[in-house]
Amino acid sequence: MKTALTNKRVSVALLCLFLSACSSFSKQMAENKNRNTADYADQSAPLLSPEQQKEQERKLQLKLLAQMIDQGAYYAALAHSDAYEKSWGADPQAKLLKADALRLTQQLDPASQLYQELVTANAKTKPQALHGLGKVAAQKGQWKTAETQFLQALKDAPLNAAAYNDLGLVYLMLNQRDAAFVALKKADELDPERTQAKANLALFAAIYNEDAMFEVLSGQLAWKPENKAAVKTQALKIRSAHSNARPLDTNVLAEKHNLRN
Repeated sequence: MKTALTNKRVSVALLCLFLSACSSFSKQMAENKNRNTADYADQSAPLLSPEQQKEQERKLQLKLLAQMIDQGAYYAALAHSDAYEKSWGADPQAKLLKADALRLTQQLDPASQLYQELVTANAKTKPQALHGLGKVAAQKGQWKTAETQFLQALKDAPLNAAAYNDLGLVYLMLNQRDAAFVALKKADELDPERTQAKANLALFAAIYNEDAMFEVLSGQLAWKPENKAAVKTQALKIRSAHSNARPLDTNVLAEKHNLRN
């Protein structure tokens, strides 16, 4: 899993890799264009109208914006979001991505404002916006508010594995053992390819001294000894906060346990 409620930093190598991929794609397209089109006449796609070309370009820019967020280039995503709005206007999906980028750069109040606008103004993005509001609350350590938002998001989108994962992690912070386990298992079984829920289940096992379960999950995740030790250290901090009945600092969460993406 990625960074827990802390900023995910983008390495120069990762950013260069992203730019190189774009450059290689452009070069390949140019080379294909210069080939003898007669040899590929039967494979050629129908020509697009100007309106279709414009819509294709818009979708490509939106996809690029989403990829930047996925790769951790949050500030670049904000710049591209402004450029997108200038060219195409602020459609709901673009607003949602901008809100995500604002949240991931710790600009929580503007992010909340955008999410709230999407909750009230657009039914299609409402579940994602509610999920975003829950993440903002969790980043502030407002666990009960986060729980409420995640539950509302799941009411509208009951198969959202990411929301179940985040809800499960909130229940861990609230020391609601059974609820945490159920939510995290739903997340893991709904989307077994993602490792976030499995990693949070390992954190669950460490918190509640389920040693056999922890070993099985850490093995499935191919964790090294230092990874396992870091998660166990976090589990001790969370367990200590539970026993002392004190609020959990958001920074107690580990690098591999996040509500950020």
